[in-house]
Amino acid sequence: MTQTKEGAVKIAAKKIGVSVDRYKINIQKGLLWCTGCRAWHEKDEFNFDKSRWSGRAQSCKYYIKTEYKRTFKPIPPEKQKRRGPLPGRERPEDKK
Repeated sequence: MTQTKEGAVKIAAKKIGVSVDRYKINIQKGLLWCTGCRAWHEKDEFNFDKSRWSGRAQSCKYYIKTEYKRTFKPIPPEKQKRRGPLPGRERPEDKK
């Protein structure tokens, strides 16, 4: 399916719920739409992502950070792996 640049702008503006003129103004100002917090932000507030047309991620750094904090569940101590030297090497407590 081929699409013109103007058609892509119309679809993007409709998807986020703003007018085409407002969308174009924000893009010209160097702003990007965050799909996470649903707001306009400066480009510097997004991580790099070469696979996207703008070269930036779709969610801002702040949203990613708050979402990670919200969903983080620490591993209980009894399920944590023991950290130490590689197998076959002596440990200081074995030298007694």
